Amino acid sequence: MAQAHNLVWNETNRKWREAQGDPTGIPFVKPIDSSDTGEVLTTTALGANGVYTQDAQDRLLGQFPVGRVGGLAFADKAGTLVVEECETADFASPTTLSTISVAANTTTAVPWVSVSKRYYRFKYTNGAVAQTGFVLIQQVGGLGVDVVELNGSILQQDPETGVKTVTATAAEVFAGLTALSGRDKLIVYNEGSNNVYWGKGTVTPTNGFPLLPGDSIVFSLDSNQNIPIYFVAESDTVVRVGEMA
Repeated sequence: MAQAHNLVWNETNRKWREAQGDPTGIPFVKPIDSSDTGEVLTTTALGANGVYTQDAQDRLLGQFPVGRVGGLAFADKAGTLVVEECETADFASPTTLSTISVAANTTTAVPWVSVSKRYYRFKYTNGAVAQTGFVLIQQVGGLGVDVVELNGSILQQDPETGVKTVTATAAEVFAGLTALSGRDKLIVYNEGSNNVYWGKGTVTPTNGFPLLPGDSIVFSLDSNQNIPIYFVAESDTVVRVGEMA
């Protein structure tokens, strides 16, 4: 299994960054081979419509380069968390990696997303009522390849594998000519150079969940139901597909 990564920031890291020519010494979250914990970014309650914007995090400067980011959020009032990336530290032209709605008084997971540009950050916007409690935690992972362990029932038939092209028109993705009957696993690997996006039949690059180049995703499905998974891309992108039943 892939190693878990811890998040830490300390004075030594700041001095190391300054020695590399980074005069800002902006605190950053650094992955190390340790336990599964996170860095608390802030516990300062936000006012009505208040915004917390994390300093630009340089994924290339640190003991380990950052390949993905996730975390946890809790607030006593509803709000929205956006994970962004950009090639410049001023975030003049940011790209949104994910948008998470945080319900009041509910600990909300920030799903892992892969980072491909140099800088990343969390940006949290509170709702129309001032908070009295707020905790935002960030976790980062290195560039190592995750090992996917497939648990569940024993294979009942031969798996199906195939290569498909995701286009600008949303379409169901399966390995063969049709979806494998009774499948309970669908695996999609993006071997192209562009993002693809998945969701239901109305998925678009705007509302879909991204699968970045070089990333894969495993869908665990109810074998008694034919649940379609649709993919779309801004430009033609090749993916590899596997199905098991």
